[in-house]
Amino acid sequence: MVGTLFLVLITLTVTDLQSMLMPNRVVYPSLAVLFVLRLWIHQEPLMHYLLGFVAGFAALALLGLVSNGLGGGDVKVFAMIGLVLGVKGVLFALFFSCLWGTLIGLPLRWSGRIRPRQHIPFGPFILLGSLTAWAYGDAVWRWYWMQWG
Repeated sequence: MVGTLFLVLITLTVTDLQSMLMPNRVVYPSLAVLFVLRLWIHQEPLMHYLLGFVAGFAALALLGLVSNGLGGGDVKVFAMIGLVLGVKGVLFALFFSCLWGTLIGLPLRWSGRIRPRQHIPFGPFILLGSLTAWAYGDAVWRWYWMQWG
């Protein structure tokens, strides 16, 4: 399940780097396949993943309304990530995607390789953020609750 997601995210990252698009001809069939897989494969109750789908879609749709930089492809991709990783996973993926974007984007901006208001593809950061959330999200969650819970 997760392997399929990452194959799709790699494909979308390459496409995003080349054309700054995440094409529906990749996103929609992938979403359908992952949905069918999710019906059969789930460690948590199915509702957990459906809420992840809604949370991923809603969070990016809201960000897209207040930001001029997010496209519809990013919104649909985060819905797909929520379907696979669940609510907590998609929120961590969003956090880590933004963190990676900042950690990589700021030095590029400071060095002049990215101009002010220049659009950059978010796909690579979505891939890195989702991978980080999948690999370390639970550990970060446990650490956080040990500190503040």
